[in-house]
Amino acid sequence: MRHLSRSAGKRAITFLAMHVMFGVQASQEPLREPPVRASAGPSVSVTLTASNGSATVPGIGRIDGLYLYGASPQTPGLLPALWRVRAGQHVRLTLKNRLTCGLSAGEGRAPPDETNIHTHGLIVSPHTKNAQGRYGDFAFVIVESQAAGCTGTMASGHAGHMAMLPTEQGQAQYDIAVPADHPSGLYWYHPHVHSISGAQVGGGMSGLITVGDIWDYAYLTCSLDPASPGHCGSAVTRQREAQARARTDVHHLMLKDLQLTRGTSPGRWSYNPIFDPGLCDGSTTAPSQGFCDATDGSRRWLFTVNGQHLPRIDLGAGRGAVLRIANVSANVTHILRLRADRQGGTPLYLPFQVMAVDGVAKSTATQRPATSRQVLMMPASRAELYVSAAILCKDLAAHGAAQLCSSGPLRLVLEQKGLAQPDADTWPPMDLATLQVATGAGDFADEVLNIAATRPDTTAPPAPVSAPVRSAALAAPACDDGSTPTTLDAAAGQYRLIALKNGACINGTAGGCDPATAPEVFGMVTEGPRTWSGAPGDVVPTQSYREFAHDRVDMCVGAPIGTHDYAETWVVSNQSGELHNFHVHQSKFEVLATSRGAAPDVAALPPTKEGAFHDTYPIDPGGWIKLRIRFDRPEQVGRFVYHCHILEHEDKGMMSVIQVVDTTH
Repeated sequence: MRHLSRSAGKRAITFLAMHVMFGVQASQEPLREPPVRASAGPSVSVTLTASNGSATVPGIGRIDGLYLYGASPQTPGLLPALWRVRAGQHVRLTLKNRLTCGLSAGEGRAPPDETNIHTHGLIVSPHTKNAQGRYGDFAFVIVESQAAGCTGTMASGHAGHMAMLPTEQGQAQYDIAVPADHPSGLYWYHPHVHSISGAQVGGGMSGLITVGDIWDYAYLTCSLDPASPGHCGSAVTRQREAQARARTDVHHLMLKDLQLTRGTSPGRWSYNPIFDPGLCDGSTTAPSQGFCDATDGSRRWLFTVNGQHLPRIDLGAGRGAVLRIANVSANVTHILRLRADRQGGTPLYLPFQVMAVDGVAKSTATQRPATSRQVLMMPASRAELYVSAAILCKDLAAHGAAQLCSSGPLRLVLEQKGLAQPDADTWPPMDLATLQVATGAGDFADEVLNIAATRPDTTAPPAPVSAPVRSAALAAPACDDGSTPTTLDAAAGQYRLIALKNGACINGTAGGCDPATAPEVFGMVTEGPRTWSGAPGDVVPTQSYREFAHDRVDMCVGAPIGTHDYAETWVVSNQSGELHNFHVHQSKFEVLATSRGAAPDVAALPPTKEGAFHDTYPIDPGGWIKLRIRFDRPEQVGRFVYHCHILEHEDKGMMSVIQVVDTTH
C-alpha cells in the first residue's frame, strides 16, 4: 500500500538469515522458554487475562501501553503460557478482559478494549455458546472489559453490524475440544475482534499452542511406533533411538515486533498501535542493534524473540535442536535463512531440515529427508526446523570453510536481511538472536530427522460428488440468512472465486494513504460456482468488492459431513498491487496451482502439490492460487471466517464469513 510521508509504497517481504558474527556485540541473555499449561487429565484448564501493561526488555528499557496476556498465576507479559495439549483433550479456558478503556487505536477505529480469542490452525468447532455457557473457537463473540472505569457497553466505533454480535461482560468461557485424531504440531492463539485485532496482536497479545509432541511425527534412527514401517525392531535399537532423542533440544521461538514511541526519560517507551511499515525509511541505525529508529529519533521498531532483545540459543556438543518458530507478527513477513559470513569471502547460506509448516509434517516416507536453505513465513505461519553441527559443518566443509567448525564454537546471528523494492515498503535489516553451536570433536547429533506423515497427508484424494446423498424425509437445509447452501459439482470442474482488492483511502486522499489520517480500505468478493478452464476467468469488477460485515454470510457451503468424500476447489485471486496472505479458519487446504505475479523472491514460496497442506498462503500482486479444501468433519459445521492474515488488511475489511451446513442432517 502507498503511504504519504511515512512509507514508500506497497507491501514487501522481510528476510531472515543467520550469519557468523565477527565483532558484533550480542546479548548474553539465554533464550527463555514460555511457561507451560498442561494436564494429564481429560482437559487443560487455563485462566487467561488480557490487560494493558508494561514490560521491561533488557537492552531496551521499559515499554508502556502494551497489550499483554497472562495465564494465572503468571503476570501478563510478552511471553505468555504455552498450552500443551494432547489430541482428544479439551482446553477449558476462562478469558478475562481487563484492558484499559478509551485508549486510541488511531485511524478512526474503535478503542481496542474489546477482545476475544482464536486458536489459529486448530481444526476445532466454531460453535457459539453451548448449554454449559462455553464457546468454541467462535470469532464473533465480543468480551467487554471489566477494568476500572469501563462502562460495559460496546464502543461507538463498533456500531452497526457489530452491535448484533453476542457480548460477554468481563469474561467469557470457552471449551476448545481437540479431536482425537488431530495432527500433532505447533499452533498459536490471539485476539480476533474485527478492526482492532492488529493493534492488540501488534502490541503483544499472542501465545503458543502445541498438540502432541514432535516425536509423534519424527524419529532419528528408528520409530518407537510399532505400526511405523521404520519401527525399532529390538530393545537395542529402541535404546539407541531414546538416547538420540535425549540429545535433541527443543526451543520455541515467537517472532514478535513492536513499534514504539520514545518517552520523556531515558529507557522509557510506549507502544504505538498505528502500524507504519515505513517507520525506518532512511534510518541509520546499525542492524546489529536489534531495532531501528525513525530519522528524527522519536520512534523505534523493535524486533524481539520471545519478548527478548537479541537472546542467545546454545547448541551443545553432540546435540541437535528443533526450532519451533511462530511468526506472531501482526503484519511482517519473513524468509528464514542460515547465513555464514566468511572473512574475505562470499557469504554461505547453510542448510536446515524443514520438519513441518503450519502444523503439517513434511513426510520423508517416500524420499530421503531433504534440507532447505530458506523457508517463507507469512504472518501467522509456523515452521519447525532441525539444525545440528553435522548439517552445518558438513555443508561448510563442502564449500571450503571447514575451519569455521574446527576453530571453536560456531557463532551465528539470526538476522533479518531486509529488503527494499521499487515503489514498495522498506523492511529494515535486523539482528534478532544469536546461535552458538559447539563443534570440534565430530561427535555430532544425527544429520537429519525422519518424518512420518500427519493425518492430512495420508488422506486419500476425495471422490468427486455432484450432490450430497439425502433422504426425502429431511427438510432442506438453510443458511443463517435464509438462503440455500450450495454444493459444487467437482466432476464438472466447478470452483468458487475469491478475489482480494485494495480500495481507496477512507477520506479520499489522492496519491497515497497516510496510516494515521487516511487509512486505506480493503475488500473481498466471493463468486461461484464457476467452471474451471485453466485460469480464473474475468476480473471481478471493482463495484463487487465489499468490506467485511459480521451479519452477512458471503459463502454458504452445503457439505455431507462425515462421508469423507466432499471437497471444493477455490481460486483466490489477488487483484491488488501488493502481497496478500490467505487464511481460512477450522481447515487446512492444499495449494494445487499458482499463477505468479510480481512478488519478490519467488523461489521462497512453499511447494504447490497435492498433499502440501497449509492454513496460510501468500498470493502475489496480480497472481492467484488454486486450492482444494475439504469439508468432511463435524468441527467445520458453523460460521467462521476467511481473510488476509496481514492484520492491517483484515482490520480494514479484507475478511468474509463462511457458513458450513451439514446436508445429511
